[in-house]
Amino acid sequence: GDSDEPLDPNLLTAGWVTPLQVDLIRIAKSVRNVEVHPTRKTAVIRLRDPKCAAAVRMGGVITITGCTNVVAAKRAATVVCKIIRRAMG
Repeated sequence: GDSDEPLDPNLLTAGWVTPLQVDLIRIAKSVRNVEVHPTRKTAVIRLRDPKCAAAVRMGGVITITGCTNVVAAKRAATVVCKIIRRAMG
């Protein structure tokens, strides 16, 4: 099918790798809608537009879940990368 047709949001998962170590506590202190899971070494950032969740790991791996199409997943990854860049300074 086309990449524009909606998919089941539970099935679409996308991953990106950033070339830097991420300080999860720093992100949690400077960004809203963030949950930190220290035992898993992961922070979950919840976005409203597009509506999805991004799991950010300390090693720089970002996993986007909950988007309804590929375009929204790419947009979410761009937003999350900007959020991380601003928080890390």
